Amino acid sequence: MSRSPLHVRRLRIFFYMLLVLTVMAVVFVAYSTIALGARGRDEMRNSRQAQSNQVELMYLARALLDAETGQRGYLLSDDVAYLEPLSLARTEIQRLRPLLESALGTQAKPGLMMRKLDALIVLMLENIDESIDLKHRKGMPAALEFVKTDFGKSLMDEIRKSIASLSTEILEESRVYTERALETSSFRDRMIALLAIIGFAIGMLAVWAMRLNLKAMLKEDEMRLEAEQAGRESLEKSAFLANMSHEIRTPMNAIFGFTQLLESHISGERERFYLAAIKSSGDALLCLINDILDLSKIEAGQLKLVRAPTDLRELISTVAKIFSQMAMQKGLKLIIDLDRSLPRVVKLDPSRVRQILFNLVGNAIKYTDRGGITIRAWSQWTEGEQPSIRCVIEVIDTGIGIADEHLGAIFQPFTQIPDRDLPRPGTGLGLSIVKRLVEVLDGSIEVSSHIGRGSTFRVQFDHVELGAAEPEQVPLRGSLQDIAALSVLIVDDVELNRELLLGMFESTHHRVALAVNGEHALERARELKPDLVLMDIRMPGMDGRTALREMRADSALKEIKVIAVTASSVVGEEPNLRREFDGYVRKPFTLEALTAEMIRVFGSTLVDLPAPSADVHLPIVLLPGQAPMARALVSSAELLIDNARASMSTSDLAGLLEQLESVNATLNLNCLTDSVRRLREATQSFDLGAIATELDQMQRILERLSEAAVEEAI
Repeated sequence: MSRSPLHVRRLRIFFYMLLVLTVMAVVFVAYSTIALGARGRDEMRNSRQAQSNQVELMYLARALLDAETGQRGYLLSDDVAYLEPLSLARTEIQRLRPLLESALGTQAKPGLMMRKLDALIVLMLENIDESIDLKHRKGMPAALEFVKTDFGKSLMDEIRKSIASLSTEILEESRVYTERALETSSFRDRMIALLAIIGFAIGMLAVWAMRLNLKAMLKEDEMRLEAEQAGRESLEKSAFLANMSHEIRTPMNAIFGFTQLLESHISGERERFYLAAIKSSGDALLCLINDILDLSKIEAGQLKLVRAPTDLRELISTVAKIFSQMAMQKGLKLIIDLDRSLPRVVKLDPSRVRQILFNLVGNAIKYTDRGGITIRAWSQWTEGEQPSIRCVIEVIDTGIGIADEHLGAIFQPFTQIPDRDLPRPGTGLGLSIVKRLVEVLDGSIEVSSHIGRGSTFRVQFDHVELGAAEPEQVPLRGSLQDIAALSVLIVDDVELNRELLLGMFESTHHRVALAVNGEHALERARELKPDLVLMDIRMPGMDGRTALREMRADSALKEIKVIAVTASSVVGEEPNLRREFDGYVRKPFTLEALTAEMIRVFGSTLVDLPAPSADVHLPIVLLPGQAPMARALVSSAELLIDNARASMSTSDLAGLLEQLESVNATLNLNCLTDSVRRLREATQSFDLGAIATELDQMQRILERLSEAAVEEAI
């Protein structure tokens, strides 16, 4: 689609920036006005509270004076009438004390002064109670003698001074709050005036910007025909590529399928070599088709992303496992370096990240003849409202390197570096797809390289959300014999495809029938009532989708399971196929892929039982004289285990296995023999999860061996 002229885009950017700045200014001024109003109300509320505290303090002073007067009047006159004002004063004091403590307790200086005053009041009340009690016990002379002392007078003077100081402090606070409230109110009025000025200016700018935008829209309309024409061309290109993909995948399905069936019928080395060459060439051709389709989807902006909880550690380990055999064949080390900061689960598109790593690691191995390849990954926390990380993945090789003048061209489609493409031919699409996939995932990719010393490709994804771990799904494995006997109807207009599926079901207990198009499929389905229909999509006459709708509308056929078997690659079609059909297999497919999908739909008649785990807690008993050798083994093997766990390289694991087998030939420990065997099997298949498990178990065996060596020495 054609883009707008540069001046139109600049005008729109200016208009949007003006709009954003205007909104920000209005929001800021409005927020400031509201905040100032709230602040002014708070200051006035504080001022009124201070005045209320002052009034309550005056009431407290009066109550204290009444209490002192009632005490002295009762003691001097022996008139019980004075006890009533004393009781009322005491009640008033008890009411006012907590109120003032609550109001002043949160303030530093007034709170401290109030606590001091409260202590004096408590002492005064105790003095009053003691004088009255003394009169009751020893009579009037003793009480008068108690009153004549200066203690009560001095205490009351101290209380009066404290009340006066606290009153002064409260009055000062009230004055400060009042001044702040007046200042805030004045500032708020100025902000309101500023808001009015900004509003007027915004109105004038809006009129001017709308006029400019109207002119820009008129110019943009003039370019619409050109943009629509470009859009049609893009759609036609995508449709052409999708149709070509379908036409190519159909014969490719026969090539792959019959090659797989032929493998079980030949035994000669030369014939197997020819068969391997056919399969290798088919893989290369299929890779080229996939690359071209991916590139077309990205260019058309129709590549669908599925951001799902992704275990990056497991994904990187799986990629390393796939390429480990290729690396070992070239004598290269393949090292995984995963930092502890890397979380287990993040929200990314796992298939696209896997595709990026496939291209980068495959290229690294392709252009490296000695040394090794390191896949390194780490993360950093990023700031924002939602918790997110910056995820960095590096693929580092020690290969032939790239010259500086060629670094800018390696991400261009169908472009290869002159120094590199002659001995190692390819399509020149891999890195172009990597760059575009990274950008679609809101990431960036950089490369640094030195001739003869290797290259480093650095992929960075910013603001990656953390995800919750999903229940681990066990892959569906088995054979067609593991599925209960089914009646299967194969529907395909290409005879080779029908023959291929017939060959896959040959020598199984399933019954197979054939149909050549949708109409024929409906006739055979009504006649045979099959359990399963393997339905092609694109067929002459009635296609697979129409045939499926007819079956679902027929009460006699609607319960039949239908699995789509198609080479269709129209953009966005695959998710729809999953929703419409009971299952989906994409051509070219393998027998294992078809079996797995059938097991998913129908289930398996077999039940896999977990293998019993070895008991690693039984004590180890050493023969006399074996303790020194056991200690030497523990000392050396622990370091080798740490190195192997850190690098996961085949050379480190091989060194560990050689050391353990050499020493165990003398010690002859069954538990160590079994552990070495399992570790060797996991190393040969490069099962990283099993390797880590066996290294942990071997560590526990060495700990038990160390304990046995100590006991033997004793």
